[in-house]
Amino acid sequence: MLADHLLTLNITTKLEPRAGAWAVWVHREDRVAEARALLDDFERNPNDPRFQASAKTAREIRKQAEQTEKAYQKRARDLRDRWEGAMYLRAPLAFWLIILSVAVTLLMKFYPPTRYWLAFSVRVRDESGSIIDTGFAAIQDGQVWRIITPIFLHFGIFHLFFNMTAMRYLGEQVEMRKGTWRLALICLVAAIGGNIGEFYKSGGAFGGMSGVVYSLAGYLWVKGHTDPADGLRLSERSVQWMLGWFLLGIIAPLTVVSENPASLGFPYNMANVAHGVGLGVGMVFGLLRF
Repeated sequence: MLADHLLTLNITTKLEPRAGAWAVWVHREDRVAEARALLDDFERNPNDPRFQASAKTAREIRKQAEQTEKAYQKRARDLRDRWEGAMYLRAPLAFWLIILSVAVTLLMKFYPPTRYWLAFSVRVRDESGSIIDTGFAAIQDGQVWRIITPIFLHFGIFHLFFNMTAMRYLGEQVEMRKGTWRLALICLVAAIGGNIGEFYKSGGAFGGMSGVVYSLAGYLWVKGHTDPADGLRLSERSVQWMLGWFLLGIIAPLTVVSENPASLGFPYNMANVAHGVGLGVGMVFGLLRF
C-alpha cells in the first residue's frame, strides 16, 4: 500500500525483501525525504484511508506505463544489425541491385534472349532486311519495365565488376545514412532519365548501372560540401576517378574514326549521356539537401 501511495505522488520505488521485511528504494534522490516521512506515517497508521485509496489509482498508472512500454518496444529498432550486420541488413536495396545485376549478367550468358526482354527498345528487321530500332513502341504497349531494366544489363565481367564495386561503396553509404526510400528515389530518377537520354543519343542497345552510380557519386560529392553535418561525403580520390572516367568517355570516341561506333571497344562505347544525366540528378538532390 505504501508503494502504491508513493506512486500516486509520482515517487517511483523498488521493493526488495529483507529478512521478513521490505526495503524501499526511492529512484529520485530529491524525493527520499518525502518518502521517508510517508513511511513513518504508514508505520504509525497503516490503515489510514489515504493509503487504502491509492491501490486503484496505482494500478491504473502501472497499466498505462506497461502500454507505453509495449508501444515503445514495438517502434524500437536494434541498429546493431543495421551498422554491424551483413550488407543485406545494412543496405538491402543496394544489396539487391547488385544481386539482380549479377543474376541478369549470368542469364545473358546462358540465355541470350534475356537481353531482348530487358533492353530499352526492341530491334527488328524490316521488309528489306535492315535492322531498325522500334523506339518507345514496346514501352507504349505496356512493357514499362524497359524504362528501368537496362541498368541491369552488363556486357562483360569488367563492366559488371566496376559498377557493382561502386554500388557497394556508394549505395551502401547513402542507404545507411539516408534510408532505403531516398536511395530508391535517387536511383529511380537517375535510371529513368539516363536511359531515356541514352536512347535518344545511341538507340536502345545500351546497358549498365553506371548512370545510377554517377548519380550517387554526384549526390555524395555535393552533400559533402553543402551539408557536411549529414556525414555524407565523397573522397577526393573518388572525385578524381569519377571526373576522370567521365571525361575519358567523352574524349576517347573523338580520337577514333569508325563507320560503326557501336563496334568500338571499352571505353569508346561508354554511355556518356546516362553518365551525365545521372551525375546531374545526384547533384540536384544534393543541392536540395535531400
